[in-house]
Order: sequence, then structure tokens, then C-alpha cells
Amino acid sequence: MNVEDIDSSKRDSSPKKTRSYFLIGYAFLLAMALFWSVDSSIVYIFFGIGCFFLFLGFNSRPKAPVEKNYSKSYRPQGQREYAADTESVEDKIKQIFQRKPSATATQSTDAMAKGRKIALAVGIGFFVLFTLPFVAALFGSGGSSDSISYYMAAQQHFDMQQYDSAHMEYRQAIAIDPEYVEAIVGYGQTLIIRNEKDSAILMFDRALEINPDFGEATFRKARLWYDQKKYKEAISILTPLLIEQPQYYDAMLALGDCYYAQDNYVDAIVWYENAYQNGGIRGSMLCYIMGYIYETKQDNERAIALYQEALTYDDTVADIYQRLGRLIPGDEGSAYRAKAIELQK
Repeated sequence: MNVEDIDSSKRDSSPKKTRSYFLIGYAFLLAMALFWSVDSSIVYIFFGIGCFFLFLGFNSRPKAPVEKNYSKSYRPQGQREYAADTESVEDKIKQIFQRKPSATATQSTDAMAKGRKIALAVGIGFFVLFTLPFVAALFGSGGSSDSISYYMAAQQHFDMQQYDSAHMEYRQAIAIDPEYVEAIVGYGQTLIIRNEKDSAILMFDRALEINPDFGEATFRKARLWYDQKKYKEAISILTPLLIEQPQYYDAMLALGDCYYAQDNYVDAIVWYENAYQNGGIRGSMLCYIMGYIYETKQDNERAIALYQEALTYDDTVADIYQRLGRLIPGDEGSAYRAKAIELQK
């Protein structure tokens, strides 16, 4: 294979390499747009890699062909060498015009090489610039303000039911600040949604090891145990929590739920009434359950009032109309019974 064949093969492969770089760059930019709503932080690395490959594409573009010229010291094989004094004017003019393209091509090649170096430097700069925040978050090299921003973003995602995004944002906040108990508990909540309940318990325990007085970790752990029907275990940690934080009304409701699930209505109503009266907690389900407990105690007047209040929050529960139809005599009771029949259709 001679020199011309090698140069030809390089020219043929260079456009393919350039197209490959451009396709990879555009693919990462497309991925950046697709993952923007999933996790905004990963956009940095996709954008950086995309820019890097785009500039590699610009850098690998085929070079302009350089016109081959022969210097004075070289002559093609078979060409006769003439003495200097026998050169004609025509030969001298040809030599002048042959040297000019060589100088122009050299200048053009130098400019293209310089441009490629600048493009490569800019591509590397973009890659570092947009990848560095992601790497810093991943390896925990950021500050507390960064962890707070990740935590706030995670909370927003969680409230919007974007649990996968919340899961990633909580994890990044913890990577920056491993003792961020609020983020640890939030991360545990996303693990529950992902059905990784044992891992969630470990997260709540980790938060309590860092801050034993962080009541939300105890409350979330107790709620998880309640969902797993571990009522006694939940009661064992909710009771001391309420002794230390007597106005933690969500914990009161959780403790009442644990007693209610075990048919211990006597203890359940104590905590429900405390949350209802002192905590100002209202809702269809709470009033419904309290009304049922008072009905079992034959305190019909209190039961009717709570059932009617429950309907102000949700008027689609047929069982409440049935119970009011049984407890209230006359035409008023008939109206509740008719409504129950209507809802059951």
C-alpha cells in the first residue's frame, strides 16, 4: 500500500468518525431533555458529555487537502536536471507560482489545527463545568446549602407524587450531609413507596441514632409497623414519644389507630378525643370511627353528631347514612335510609 492509498483510507474514515461523534452528542442532548423532569441534576452530566462529543465531531472534521509541490532539492524520477544558468524565464515563473500555493496551504493548515485545539479545549471545559456539580453531589463534596436545596427539591417532588425523583434528590442530599435527619426520614418514606420496608426501618433507625429526639422518625417507624400489623411494637414507641411531645397530634391518631385495630375502643377513644378536642384535628374518617365507638357505647346522641359531621367532609359514605337511618327515627331517618339505598345502587 503506497502513501496515496493510506491518505485515501484516512479521508474515508474521518467523515464516519465525525458523524459518530455528532450522533453521540445529539443523543446525549436528547437524553438531557427527556430526563429533565425526572431528575434535574443528571441533566448536567448529559449536557457536558453531549457538548464534549459535539466538539470532538468538530475537531475530527477532514482536513483540507494540501497541494503537493516539489522543492528545489527534489525532482521526480526521470526528470532531467538543468544547470542554473540554463533555466529559462518560463521555468523561473513556474517555480514562483509553485511555491505560493504551498505557503497558503501551510497557513490554512495551521489555522485549522489551532481552531481544533480551541474547540477541544472548549469541549473539555463544558464537560468539566456541567459534570462537576453532579460529581460533587454524588461524592458528598458540597456544602450544607447544597443539601438543603436537594432536600427542598425532594419535598416538592414528593408532594407532587413524583416519587422516583424525590428518591434521587433525598439520596443526593444525604450524600452531601450524611447526618441530615430530615432527608434521611424522607428517603425512608420513598423506600416505603418502593416496597423496601426493611430498608425504610433502617433509615428511620439511622435518623434516631443521629438525633434520638427527632419525633418524626419515631412516628414514621410506628406508622410502618402499624401497616405491618405490628401494633404492640408501634404502641411501645408511640407512648414514650407522646410523653416527651404531648402535642404531637399525628402521633396521637396513630396510637388511637393501634388500639382501635385491636378492638380496644376504651383506649382508642381517649387518644382520638384528645386529638379532636385539643389538636383541632377533623376529618371524615376520624369522625366516622369516633361515631362508631360512641354507638357501641350506646351514646347515640354523640354518635349522631359525629356521623353528621363526617358527612360534611365526605357525603358519599353509604354506611354512615345507614347508621344515621337506624339511630334517627321518623322522616329524618327515612331520608338517610333513602340516601343510603341510592348510594348503594
